[in-house]
This record gives sequence, structure tokens and C-alpha cells, in this order.
Amino acid sequence: MRRKWISNIQLFRELLYSFSNVQTISPKKLNIYERISLIRGTNDDKVYYIPDTDRPLKHLIPSVSVFKSYKRCFNDVLIVSQSELCLYGDSNLIRQSGQTKIYLLENGEKRWIPTLEIFRQHGYDMRDVVTVSGVEFAYYPEGEAVN
Repeated sequence: MRRKWISNIQLFRELLYSFSNVQTISPKKLNIYERISLIRGTNDDKVYYIPDTDRPLKHLIPSVSVFKSYKRCFNDVLIVSQSELCLYGDSNLIRQSGQTKIYLLENGEKRWIPTLEIFRQHGYDMRDVVTVSGVEFAYYPEGEAVN
């Protein structure tokens, strides 16, 4: 059995869940269940990673080779309705695992954000930064730094 985070009341209602069926359990018991972290829409082959954050975000896995680099299998991917998929915002900020530099994904390129001041000026939030593997990081060509 796996657990899925439901980010808002709209999604809860769309999935036809009922509050009368909600049970309170301890965090220890909740952690027994594997968190669903990969989804795709019913009419879409794109697979998205759902970061473990308090924000409803999805991060596109850009290729099959990148997907395989994470040592996951396609049985791990939960198929969701297109309307549910649309409730997640797109995550376009990445950091390579083990590194501190943050990049903006834009037009298929990664663009370094050189300072925290620039990061903040653009209204970005650290909670939206997704840590990616070296394989995924190398997938994106380097673009101009963000000003």
C-alpha cells in the first residue's frame, strides 16, 4: 500500500473522497507506507516527479534515460486524471544532488541563478527547488545566467 498527498480541498473533492473516511494516524505509522512520487496523466506519456514538499508541484522527468537513472520502474508511476495533473504547478527550479547552485529551467535549458538576491527578485521560493541527479542535470544544456 502507498500513500498519496492530497494538496488541496478541490483535489480531495474531485477524487470523491469523504471526510467521514479520514483516519488520524501517527507520523510513525504513516511513514510505513511508501509515498507516491511519480505520476502521469491518463492521456499523456510524460512522467512527473512530485517533490516531498508542502506545495503542489510537479517536475517533468525529461527522458526515459533520465527516468532510468533514478532506478525506478514504470510500475511506480501512478496514473491520474488530467484534471488532477493540472492542479500541480510546474517546478522549474533545480539543483544538482550534492551541489548548492540553483538553476532555472527555461526553454529546455538550465540557467544559473548566481545570487540569492536575484533569486528573491524573481519571486522564487526555496521550497520549489528540486534536487536532480547528475544524469538529469547533464541532460539540460547550459543557457545564460539569470539576471
